[in-house]
Amino acid sequence: MLTRFHKILLGALAVQLLLAVVLHLRGDSHAAAKEVSLLPGFDAAKVVHLQVVGEGHTVDLTKTGAAWIVASSFNYPADASKVSDALSPLAKIAAAEPIATKSDRHKQLKVDKDDFTRKLIITTDGKPTTLFIGTNVGSHRVAVRLDGSDNVYAVGGLTATAFGTEAREWVDAQYVSIPRDEITSVKVEKGGHTTELTKSTPPIEQGSAAVPPPPGPASYSATIDGVPIALATDEAIDTVTVDPILNNLANITMDSPADPKRDATAPLATITVTKASGPVVLDVNDAGARYWVRQRGREQAIELDKARLDAVLGMSREKLVHKPSKDAPPPQAPSGMPNLDGAQLPPGVTPEMLMQQLQQRQGQ
Repeated sequence: MLTRFHKILLGALAVQLLLAVVLHLRGDSHAAAKEVSLLPGFDAAKVVHLQVVGEGHTVDLTKTGAAWIVASSFNYPADASKVSDALSPLAKIAAAEPIATKSDRHKQLKVDKDDFTRKLIITTDGKPTTLFIGTNVGSHRVAVRLDGSDNVYAVGGLTATAFGTEAREWVDAQYVSIPRDEITSVKVEKGGHTTELTKSTPPIEQGSAAVPPPPGPASYSATIDGVPIALATDEAIDTVTVDPILNNLANITMDSPADPKRDATAPLATITVTKASGPVVLDVNDAGARYWVRQRGREQAIELDKARLDAVLGMSREKLVHKPSKDAPPPQAPSGMPNLDGAQLPPGVTPEMLMQQLQQRQGQ
């Protein structure tokens, strides 16, 4: 006969059995939710072609030997490290259960075949794989979908912005790099005329052998059609104009690769930048809102915003020569110091010395 005590024991046993079943089921669910690779066996080193589509643009990258080129932009050399950095995270993308399994969610998550943030076509061993990258879903995760499946997954370690839609995002955007201090002259041939700007550095003054004095500031002279620009006694080559000319030529970066086969036999202008190791010659043509530029002896050409070269191509006497305004007020002495009205101080005498003498006399 079952006593009340036996019934309690049986009830406790039933609870334990129920808990065991629940824990077992949870264990199966946890195992099923384990993340698995979405691209098993993916090897970035074996990719030979990558197409990126998004924001109304398409970029095609092709591997030739060990190098990459932007096949969609005149075969401009791509930066292999940028391609590798973009592809490598694909080997690690993994997920457990999908966050969506119906096609009607694809547009909302921006992974639809016609509505996506990025569409990647990755070719390995002759086999293309299409991957859609969509919106951010949760912390540091993004929606992705493999073409041919309705399942959408949330994965980490991947961003759409890592796959640029502009060619310049996959290349070394710097086209010309010249240390500014090494530029000794700039010559512009345009419209049948030649304007040349030449730097001359004054000799270093005698000083201590242990601590030689720094060189003086550079000065410039200019010629137009080979004739030196004559300067009046109150005129000088304007460094405010010269500085942007030298800065823009020392570091030329592209807006986009350009067609290197464009006819440059009669360019809009030719710019020659001379440095110690030799000249850099650039042919320039009009390309609408941009200039087409190609360095002679180089296979690639670029386009860049016209504002980058307007100061260079606009060199003229009017732009290069500075003449102080006759209406400019005379220099004012610092507060508390005598105004000398532009008088020349004796050699070795500074305004500070005069102020000190004045204070000493006032104290006597």
